Parts: sequence; C-alpha cells; structure tokens
Amino acid sequence: VGIWLRGGFTYLTASAEGETSSTGSAPTVTTRTTVSAWAFTLDPQLVLVPAPRIGITLGPLLDIPVAGTDKTVTNGQTEELEYRSSAYGITAGVAALF
Repeated sequence: VGIWLRGGFTYLTASAEGETSSTGSAPTVTTRTTVSAWAFTLDPQLVLVPAPRIGITLGPLLDIPVAGTDKTVTNGQTEELEYRSSAYGITAGVAALF
C-alpha cells in the first residue's frame, strides 16, 4: 500500500459557432463563443500493490478554479464575462512497470 501525490495546473478551452436565421426579412445572427479557464488540480492516489511491479490506483480528483473568461461575439458585438469551472470525482487505474 502506498500514496501517490499528484497535482498541477489544468487549462481548458472550448469554442462554438452558430447561425440563427428567421423567416422573413430578419437578418441572420452569427454567434461565436470561446471559453477558457485555468484550474489547480489535486489528484492524490492510494496505490495497492497486489503483485511486484503492478499497482491499482484509487483516489479523488478535484479541480479548483483559478481564472477564466467567456467571450461571445454576436454580429460583431463582443461580450466578455468571467468564467469559473470546477470538476470533482473519483479516479481509478492500473499501473505496471515493464
């Protein structure tokens, strides 16, 4: 049995683009959204070693938001907002030394 302390920074970026048109003489609306964010990641793992050079890992995962932006451009008009994203869960895996 052992502990594997893991951590670091996570960078996220995503973008989407779309057009909305309506019937009649209304103009088409084009929207592009870009989201980017930084988080500090904590991922400590409990390591069980059932055989030499083989490990089974299990532990929590936590992304703590640090900074981010949400930028939306609609027909040339820009709106920028603060964006924060966090994630949490449980991770598991198998490690082998060859």
